Amino acid sequence: MNEAQIQDIYRRLGTLEQEVSNILLITSTVGTSQAAIVANLHQIGHICGNHQ
Repeated sequence: MNEAQIQDIYRRLGTLEQEVSNILLITSTVGTSQAAIVANLHQIGHICGNHQ
């Protein structure tokens, strides 16, 4: 394997790391949003007298 091939592998790994970080950020945001929605629905249930 020559130096150019090794540098290409490192470049691709860097791109992959960025993409994984973006996916982790998106899934974290979605999970946080879902938790907030559930908490709000739970509060609305209590306000409306539905204590499930």
